[in-house]
Amino acid sequence: MLSMAKLIKQNIILCCLHALLLCDKKVRQGRRPSVRWMTLLVCLGIATVQASYAQSLQIASKAHPDGTKVTIYREWPQRMLVDTLRLTGGKATLQLRDSLPMVYSVSIRTPYHHAIVFSNEGDMSITIPENGTAVVKGGKYQQQLSAFEQSLEADQKAWNEWGNTYGKATDLELKLKANQESNKYAAKVMQARLNFALKHRQDIAGAWSAYNQANLWQPAELNQLVAAYKTSPLSPVTYNRLLQLQQQHEANIMTGRKAPEFSLQNMDGKVVTLQSLLQQNKYVLVDYWASWCTPCRAANRKLAPIYEKLKSKGIALVSVSVDTNEELWKKAVASDNIPWLQLRADKAMDSEAVKAYRVKTLPATFLIDQTGTIIRQQVTEQQLLQL
Repeated sequence: MLSMAKLIKQNIILCCLHALLLCDKKVRQGRRPSVRWMTLLVCLGIATVQASYAQSLQIASKAHPDGTKVTIYREWPQRMLVDTLRLTGGKATLQLRDSLPMVYSVSIRTPYHHAIVFSNEGDMSITIPENGTAVVKGGKYQQQLSAFEQSLEADQKAWNEWGNTYGKATDLELKLKANQESNKYAAKVMQARLNFALKHRQDIAGAWSAYNQANLWQPAELNQLVAAYKTSPLSPVTYNRLLQLQQQHEANIMTGRKAPEFSLQNMDGKVVTLQSLLQQNKYVLVDYWASWCTPCRAANRKLAPIYEKLKSKGIALVSVSVDTNEELWKKAVASDNIPWLQLRADKAMDSEAVKAYRVKTLPATFLIDQTGTIIRQQVTEQQLLQL
């Protein structure tokens, strides 16, 4: 059976054809079609286009009482509030008329549910059971995204749980463990998201996924995505966002630049300069960190066992703390048994020695050669051992 929408669309098309035949007859007879007929044709044409894209978004919930507010935003290509509905009889409906693919978010609270839907693929529905996760139905790309998100649920849950453990932990050992596990699951999830976004670069599922995760992409991932979305037909908004982030990352790259000079105090209050370190060593590794930065503390523990080997290679290690509390800084150095030179930027992240190196996140490492040139950023232990 044909749906009511399709029947209406067919009837409109038949009316258009009938009107066109009458106009053609008038022209053949040497008569000019009246303005009324021409207006009718235009109106019917517009109605045909609108009917082609008319679609409904149906929300049904067994978990919320009548009167519960449903908030609907258009999230892509530009965020804007579309409507707020109220559940009546456990249901709410919104009519959409998009001629191009759009992404909408639907939010409902107490209990909280949030869903993403793609328009321009026909009717959509969101069904919320009394207990459980909302079920979203729509077109092909909607189902592909839903299936993909479902495949990530276990790893995403583990990532979130370890992240919560990290946030609540007060014990350093537990924080280090939680950070390690959280990073492991984050890497799995983000690699899967990258693969999905690249695979679907020609459709709305990929364009939205790349855009929605934009702030989480690492520089190497951004490079792949920018190249992939440069020629995608749906990409202008997504491509411009990815390109903007790529350019921001590139603006903070210090590799190939002269290392800014600094003069900072060590733990005994003696001033140490970068120039003095360069004069005595083949390389200097400058490591920005803080006692409260768990990844920094983990990095300390990785460097400590290979410190002597690096020293024999002519590599000087110098850590620059951005701690505001001097005692916490000294306590962390003692706790981690750090044998290399320790300096402190007394104005924390606002210190000139920090801003000059364009440090945005911690830890941040810079490998400098004897000419005073930064030859590598975010250096790994393996890269250091290979020098």
